Amino acid sequence: LDLNALGEAGVSAYTSNLHKWVCTPKGTAFLWVRKDAQRWVRPITISHGYGLGFTREFLWQATNDYTAYLTVPTAIAFFRKVGPERILAYNKALVDAGARRAVAAWGASVKYPIGSASTMLCVSLPAGKLPAT
Repeated sequence: LDLNALGEAGVSAYTSNLHKWVCTPKGTAFLWVRKDAQRWVRPITISHGYGLGFTREFLWQATNDYTAYLTVPTAIAFFRKVGPERILAYNKALVDAGARRAVAAWGASVKYPIGSASTMLCVSLPAGKLPAT
């Protein structure tokens, strides 16, 4: 994602998770706000960084555990090294294989043809036909 291109395109703010697309721990995400729009974006929780500028207002809010964010640089480096196309192809193959197994083992149904989805596919499991766990 080219953040400079977002600003050039006139986007004011952009946010996304990182746990789905970059394989970081759940709860990691990012917020990008164009410089001139930062004056009207504020964190929900006000903490000791209040009034010290955009970045500092978002840092160390309350008692959040920021450990998951320490994984982000390594995850991004891995993502770049392996390549998004290769990761997407691998994940798509896992989705397709999982859907095929659910259909074969339990008579599950899928709304869209297996192979047509990207990295997620809705599989409806039949009630009462699943093996006991």
